[in-house]
Amino acid sequence: MMLDQNGSHFQQRVFDEIKYLKGDNTFILIEGTTLELCNGDLHIAAMLSTLMYWCDRGSDKDGWIWKSYREWSVETGLNRNQVDKATKWLKEREYLETIKRMARGHPTLHYRLNQINVLGAISRICMTKQIDLTKPANGRCQYEQMHLPKRANL
Repeated sequence: MMLDQNGSHFQQRVFDEIKYLKGDNTFILIEGTTLELCNGDLHIAAMLSTLMYWCDRGSDKDGWIWKSYREWSVETGLNRNQVDKATKWLKEREYLETIKRMARGHPTLHYRLNQINVLGAISRICMTKQIDLTKPANGRCQYEQMHLPKRANL
């Protein structure tokens, strides 16, 4: 392990440099099971991860959030075609609902994540693998299995 003179890891040095040069640095966190849920498609997983982050942080009490294509691009690096493809894929699996509403005076697509369906799918992925929760290597699914409410449709 190589640390710089200040004791920083290389990854942190890169993040610090980006923040210094750009004024900010945006992270897209894609957990492995989320990527698997999206069949390994990084564009869909980036969008789903971003929706998971924002779904309960918006001001709409019903869980709707909105983003313009420009905002998707800035936040995730996805272009309009990639956002449309990911939206279609997520809607086909009933992980996402959309509706066009006004935002800042313009018709804008609003998104609402179906949290129950997403959690159920993640749980099924973890259970299908017959994860032994006593092994630390499988900790990524431990939270979902231990904290998901019992539902007949899972």
